[in-house]
Parts: sequence; C-alpha cells; structure tokens
Amino acid sequence: MFDVITFDLWQTLLIDSLGHGIRRGELRLSGVKDELSKAGKTYSESELTEAYSECITQCRSLRSDNRDMHFDRQVKIFLDLLEPDLSETLGKRVFDSVTEIYSDAFFLSPPVLHDNCLEVLSKIKDMGLKIALISNTGMTPGVAFRRFLRETGALDFFEETVFSDEELLSKPSPEIFHRTLLRVEGRASMSVHVGDSIQHDVLGAHLAGMKAIWIEGFSERGDLSDPKMVPDVTVADLAQVPDALVDMLG
Repeated sequence: MFDVITFDLWQTLLIDSLGHGIRRGELRLSGVKDELSKAGKTYSESELTEAYSECITQCRSLRSDNRDMHFDRQVKIFLDLLEPDLSETLGKRVFDSVTEIYSDAFFLSPPVLHDNCLEVLSKIKDMGLKIALISNTGMTPGVAFRRFLRETGALDFFEETVFSDEELLSKPSPEIFHRTLLRVEGRASMSVHVGDSIQHDVLGAHLAGMKAIWIEGFSERGDLSDPKMVPDVTVADLAQVPDALVDMLG
C-alpha cells in the first residue's frame, strides 16, 4: 500500500507551450519598462532583454546545483543587471510593483490545467492516498501557482504544495522530496512521484527512495544504463496514472 502520491506541476498537471512562455517574458519586460519609466528610469528593449536573459542564466545555473532562490532575489538580480544597485535606489514601493508585474505575467499568458487533472486527483483521493505537489518554479513564484491552482479548483486536493523558490532547493535534490514527505507524514518507500522529467522527477524520486511514474512525451528518456533514471512505470498521459497506481499495488 502507498502512503503518498506526489506530483510535478509543469507539463504534468499544467500544460504549457513555448509560445506562452515567450509571451510571459514579453509581458514582464513591457510592464517593467513602463513602471521604471514612471520612476524616472528609462531602458531600451535590448537592455531589458539582455538583463532578463542573464537573470535566467544565473537562475538556471543555481538550479543545476539543485538549489534555488527566493523570488524577490530573482527580481533583484534582474534589476541590478540593468543598473548596479537599482533594486535599492528604486525604493520599496517601486520594487514591490516591479515584483508584482514580474509575477502576474503568469496570469496574463497562463498555461492550462490538464483536461483530466481534477478527475485524476479526485480518483487518487478516493483511493485514500495523500496527495502533495513538488515543483521547480522557474520565473514564476510559488505563491502565484497556488493562486492559479485555487482558481482552477485543484488546490484543495493537496495536503502540501512545495515550491523550489520557497525551499531554496530544486529537483532532483532528494531533500525537497524528503521535506515534502515529512510534512505529510509519508514514508519514501511507500510513496510515488509522478512527473514528466526524467532528470528532475524520476531521478529525484529515486534518489529520495520513492517510486516514480514518468509521463512520457515532454523529455528525453535519459541514460538507461543508470537504474535511477529508469521510471518504475511509464504512461502516455496523466489520465492513465490512477490505473498505473492500481497496477503497482498489485
């Protein structure tokens, strides 16, 4: 019997496209440009784009080491790349406004909830299993994801929602999985993680001592010579996860 089922978010429960991601970036930069202009700071589109790209690079570098940063720090890095100490000289009101614009771009070009998300979560809940969420956050903070999940009716299914920008850890760190299980009183050996990424979800779950269900189609299979990179079960779609869990239970 399993104790807990944990889910990834991106391309697992939420389905996104490259176009939406690009649009969110454009909305962030245009909104920030207008806000900074009101504060007497004018920057070209190329300057904003260069700072944004470098900020993304620095964030990805940190996450490649299984760590992450608070969302406010990410915004601070972006602003200070535009101009040294800009985040300080702007003052709290403008900084908070820029942070809100940066975050709320997610809602102006949002992903969509998987068509079967609520049905799948309901079925798993009816199986008597605890459900938790473990997600790397990228350029959007965990607080925005919780709001989106609440507005779409998914949040109440989760005992715990864990985001990398709040934990300062990113998948595949086993510690972010262990923290989640501790909070829901789950045992790694009796828990299963579901996600689309071999590198982040399957490897992370196995390093934490959990089973892993991989939703194929969004990432490469990875190094099959490493048993920790091989999912316990592979499914083609989120809708197949409840039946996969039943099969795993035997």
